Amino acid sequence: MIDAQRRITKIALFSVKRLGEEILYEDKNGEHKIVAIVEIGPEMSRSDWNDAATRVENASINDIAEFSVLRSDIPKPCEADTITYNGEKWNVTQGYKYDSAGDVYHVLS
Repeated sequence: MIDAQRRITKIALFSVKRLGEEILYEDKNGEHKIVAIVEIGPEMSRSDWNDAATRVENASINDIAEFSVLRSDIPKPCEADTITYNGEKWNVTQGYKYDSAGDVYHVLS
């Protein structure tokens, strides 16, 4: 059953004809041209979360990217890896979630 889910995920989601986009993923083994699901957008961040009284002036908006990659393409993403998407280079900051049903890693940059 889980193999069927993984095949469906790969066909239905990780196709450039559907939701997938080509990226260049670079790890210790070299560069890999793969298809990933890419989400890039603003993320609110604050420098004063631990202060007793936070102020709006300390808030900033930063772009954050989430790349969903198949484990068959990238078996073990790590923080030293880089991703090139649309000519822009992103450093992997965290591999924060693994979806075992789809066999997909979600990494933040």
